[in-house]
Amino acid sequence: MVKVEDTTVYTCNWSPNTVYTLFVDFLDRLEGNIRQQECTNIVAGDFNAKSPAWRDHTKEPKGCVLPGTGSMQYLRQTDVLRVYADGISRSHIDITFVNEKSSYLVWDWKTLDEYSASLHRYITYSVTRETRTKSLPPEERWSWRKYDRTKLLSYIKSAELITCDETTSVASSLDKYLKDACDSCMPNGRYVGGKKPAHWWTQDIAKLRAECHKARRERYRPIEELDQKKEDFKKTRKELKSAIRSSKKASWADLCRQVETDPWGLPYKLVGRRPIPGHSTPGRAESIVDALFSTEIVVV
Repeated sequence: MVKVEDTTVYTCNWSPNTVYTLFVDFLDRLEGNIRQQECTNIVAGDFNAKSPAWRDHTKEPKGCVLPGTGSMQYLRQTDVLRVYADGISRSHIDITFVNEKSSYLVWDWKTLDEYSASLHRYITYSVTRETRTKSLPPEERWSWRKYDRTKLLSYIKSAELITCDETTSVASSLDKYLKDACDSCMPNGRYVGGKKPAHWWTQDIAKLRAECHKARRERYRPIEELDQKKEDFKKTRKELKSAIRSSKKASWADLCRQVETDPWGLPYKLVGRRPIPGHSTPGRAESIVDALFSTEIVVV
């Protein structure tokens, strides 16, 4: 591993004469190290893992687990170098991965024709430093659907108004008073994180998912209690699936109740995201218009 300013480069070379469980353990340790680096991560080298993903004619377990393992889930494959030795079908594949959020910073990937004294070629690519612009502070937002009138009245009765002579001080005091009033009766409505979770997602499911992934990794490690680890993985996976089904059922019932009280809220947003089935079918739009705006004359 080499770290230069805000870029970390991992050079990997895995021997083909090792068992599959050791390879999985290596990827787990690689994942743990990568997640500690909050910068541009580049993973490159010869993993000796054959897979059709990089145009290999054979497939082996190591090649299947490499693109889908935890450490590679947020890494994007940039390019693959395939070198044939002495005109035979044997190949030496060098793979380059870059984490998804920094993939646009790595460019101009190419190989050199210079002699390397090995079956591999020199690979070069350019890394652009990310220009950090000063961002504005996030806008204050509150979840008005969870507004509590009792808490607001309690705050108004207990809060003290500060009197000031200067205009700037009066404005600042008023802003603080209004902000504290909103904080007292409504939770913060700004979502902090990456992709917004599904409406049925809970903290219990997140915990079960983490335990399931841990049990799955331990199942492939070279340990004595392998049968017990397999049973533990099956048990945690079953509990995770059961929790997801129960949460989806309860969340759906809650959405149905919200339709009656808040028809333009979360249920409307969830349904509005999905395309209308068969909307692109020829004649579908015309049939909808004819049904809504009939041209037939109805005599009453």
